Amino acid sequence: MSDVQDWNPTLQTLGATHRELLNTVASAIDGDTLSLTAEQRELFKYLFQIGSSSWMKFAQDANDEELVCWIKVLTLCPEQYSGFDHGARSPVVTLARILRLRGTYPDSLSAWIKQHSTNRFLPHGSIADRLR
Repeated sequence: MSDVQDWNPTLQTLGATHRELLNTVASAIDGDTLSLTAEQRELFKYLFQIGSSSWMKFAQDANDEELVCWIKVLTLCPEQYSGFDHGARSPVVTLARILRLRGTYPDSLSAWIKQHSTNRFLPHGSIADRLR
């Protein structure tokens, strides 16, 4: 047997520490600018590797305002720091989907995301994913 284990981001979980981090960073947004410490950047790299199903479970208990704030943080992060761009696999796609399923997706959010991101897949994901 090997000591090496495969890391599968879809099996990872998000918890109270991540919720606190997202809320702390969201409350500290200055205009359209994030200011992350080195430790926060490392934690965010982990967040961007988590799979969609884990984000769906994690966000179930979040209120709509919290989800919108998280979407903004996760939209701005790849624009201001390297190593966070995950295209159609961005957690923004999953969080936006949750709001749409709830029927509470704000009319102005898509325009805000498009204005602040160069990721062409935000907020809807890839067409191939939507056809599944």
